[in-house]
Amino acid sequence: MEKVNNVLKVLLTLSIFVSCNSKKIHEKVPHKIIIKIKGSDTEFEMVKALCAQFKSSDSLDYSIEGGGTQTGIMALINDEIDMATASREITTNESCMLEKQSISVLPIMFATDAVAIITHPHLGVHSLTLNQLSKIYKGEINNWKKVGGPNREITLYTRDKNSGTFVYFKNKVTHGEININAKVCRTTNEIMEYVMIDSSSIGYVGAGFLMDKNGKPSGKVWAMPLRLDNKQTSYSPYEVNEVAAGNYPLTRPLYQYYKLPVKNKVKDFILFELSLRGQAIIKQSGYFPISDYQKEINKLNGFDL
Repeated sequence: MEKVNNVLKVLLTLSIFVSCNSKKIHEKVPHKIIIKIKGSDTEFEMVKALCAQFKSSDSLDYSIEGGGTQTGIMALINDEIDMATASREITTNESCMLEKQSISVLPIMFATDAVAIITHPHLGVHSLTLNQLSKIYKGEINNWKKVGGPNREITLYTRDKNSGTFVYFKNKVTHGEININAKVCRTTNEIMEYVMIDSSSIGYVGAGFLMDKNGKPSGKVWAMPLRLDNKQTSYSPYEVNEVAAGNYPLTRPLYQYYKLPVKNKVKDFILFELSLRGQAIIKQSGYFPISDYQKEINKLNGFDL
């Protein structure tokens, strides 16, 4: 009987020890706040890098998907996510749909992009005017010899209509529809892959897609210098100062739309993105910091550092 009592005492002690330690373990694990993100392919890798750096020192976790700006905004309208990444401004129609769903959003400009016009690295066309680029994508120029290149028919690559970059390019460059013979790519990576192997190709991508993992130009494609017209200087998307000054013709802000009310930890994440450390990660990803003007717009939109 004494042996039985001793065994029971040991088991009771073990039970108390396990119970206490389980409680301690539970107390050490902070409650994770998960932010659901969806949208722009242009921003996907950059936002993932920002989230990973912030997550390493905080209790914020995240899930992130691409699929295009429109896909992200529609997920926000359907109340499926906390934040839509967008390479264009939200439209009036999308704002109305959010209002009908009683969803308010906080818009943030967190980075600057230079939309790069890319060709095969051995094509031999060194620069284009915006007018030439427009005519190429409308199908009015269909051979590279018309812009100083080889006698070779031009192959156009474009994004699908879910893409914010597609909308931006159409509004800024062609001012209308893109040639129906253009090959439609579901992702920006697809455009990169086709242009790398197609010697007659032309496409457009966010500046970050030009860079390798170390934030240096990969050299896999030619990033076409652009000029407004034949009297102007051509600028490359690699020229940081010219992009910052707005001299590169296809410079644009990149957006995030957060569902209100913004959780405290999520607000901390926004502050991290806009901090010197966050903006350094944006630069390493191949994009550019926001300007003082964009900082002021963020304040007007309700986010004041």
